[in-house]
Amino acid sequence: MTARQSYLALLIAFGLVSGFDVPVGCAAQRPKAYIAKLIPLNANTTHSHARGRLRLTISRGVLTIELNAWGLPPGMMHMIHLHGFPNGKAASCPTAAADTNHDGIIDVTEIKAAAGITLVPLDRDPAALDIAGGAYPVASESGHVAYRQSVSLAHLDREMAARFRGASLDLDKRVVFIHSILGEHLLPETVASMADFPAQATIPIACGKIVPAR
Repeated sequence: MTARQSYLALLIAFGLVSGFDVPVGCAAQRPKAYIAKLIPLNANTTHSHARGRLRLTISRGVLTIELNAWGLPPGMMHMIHLHGFPNGKAASCPTAAADTNHDGIIDVTEIKAAAGITLVPLDRDPAALDIAGGAYPVASESGHVAYRQSVSLAHLDREMAARFRGASLDLDKRVVFIHSILGEHLLPETVASMADFPAQATIPIACGKIVPAR
């Protein structure tokens, strides 16, 4: 912060000017950051112990998304999404009680009560909101994913509002899911999926609640 900006901050502290009087370039432009710690979901059935860390940073009108995950089924693409409620209700990761049909698996339809719907894909172009057809990260042979994308926050906000009837990003009210296991893994017929995807492609294997970074 420059000397002039420090002086303005001091004036604000003593109530001599308001924050609205501060020009662009001072504290109002400090980056905002959010994080999520992803923990395994459905591990007892899928034998996947996926974990990860998500960091979302907003700076100068740009949202940067960074995800590191490990313990994923290797050598395959994994759908990764931000989920939530378009009406602004806070989402949460599902508990064991979400398995309403008692087949031992919390499938993609059973997460909706706690986590809402799929909002933003963590693919090659998040702002396109191409949830079904996006190019998602592929895990290495060791089961690791390192993902990083930057998008215009204004563009993403516009697309979300148009797609989800005025919904906004509201990061601190969202959760992140990692989906997908190997197709050779047999699942009960009661495990539901979405669209024309097999259940192996949409089953959630990790979830994390997004919170402001400290």
